[in-house]
Amino acid sequence: MSYADDVVRIAPWKDDRQFAYSITYDEGLIETLGFAWRIHRRFGIPGHVNVFPGMLGELVGDTSAGFLQSLWNLQKYADSDHLQFLVSEGWTIGCQFHLDDRDRPAGSLLQARLSLEKAIAHPVRTLAFADFKSCDASQGAARDAGFRWLFTLYDGLNAADEATDVVRRSPLFHEGPTPIRLANDPYRLLALARDRRGWVVDVVRLVDRYPVDAARDCTPAELETRFRAVHKIGEDRVWAASPEIVADYRYLRLSTHIRDYVSAPHQIRYTLAVTPAEDRAPQGQLTFVAHLDTTWRSPQATVAGDTVPLRPSPEPGTWVFAHRVVDGLEAKIEDGSRRSA
Repeated sequence: MSYADDVVRIAPWKDDRQFAYSITYDEGLIETLGFAWRIHRRFGIPGHVNVFPGMLGELVGDTSAGFLQSLWNLQKYADSDHLQFLVSEGWTIGCQFHLDDRDRPAGSLLQARLSLEKAIAHPVRTLAFADFKSCDASQGAARDAGFRWLFTLYDGLNAADEATDVVRRSPLFHEGPTPIRLANDPYRLLALARDRRGWVVDVVRLVDRYPVDAARDCTPAELETRFRAVHKIGEDRVWAASPEIVADYRYLRLSTHIRDYVSAPHQIRYTLAVTPAEDRAPQGQLTFVAHLDTTWRSPQATVAGDTVPLRPSPEPGTWVFAHRVVDGLEAKIEDGSRRSA
């Protein structure tokens, strides 16, 4: 670790939060979205839904039983209007991978992505798989089709310093099959993420009053319990955001380094080097943390000629600020009270 890392560092997560939380919904069933979006709005947590492009607006189910049972078995998939509404609410939309299409060529994946983008009038950058094996086997084809992030099911955290396109998703609460029905602790991953500064990506299939599958579905009340646990454990230290947003931040942070660090009395200068691991130019903002002498009363940052405000953190002498990141960007931190004097 260099001296620059001791004085100015890039925060693992936005606003120097302790850990990150995201939630995704698979299949895009209309019951799920009807219940979930209101709960998301109330708790201020953006969502993400993965859909099958060929199933938008479709009504499916077993109609061979009696009339009432047939109605019970029917399921409707969200259409383009529903998905566009969710985008307007701050949600992100991804494509889902059919289990029967594990050998699907990149051309078909590209067609699926483009058709979904046309339907929702918004870019689609994520592809969700039902298991780790199919995700691992299809990574190359998915990237060739233009998907940026790949979602899989895998019980575990996503580390802040993990340079990968694959995002692990694990339900906060999971109940196994009969007859044993072992259940895990819904607080386990959240507490682990808080302690290790990790990222939890929750996953649900169906949100309904009468869930079909205890391992993948939940009731609206259970979804609220999930979000209350996030706020209880995370308090103001959790960054709740769309998985695309969190993945973008992590990739940009791991591609950015502080170089040409110069320290003078009451002034610090540095230049940013952005070197992505792949041929993808990351863009956006990062959060920086500056550990300054406690005699600094009013530090100010100047980035490419623009003034950037700093806010104090609870730790004495520690200040947090954010600014855009591009290769070769020059930044300066000064003690404003000394400069005005």
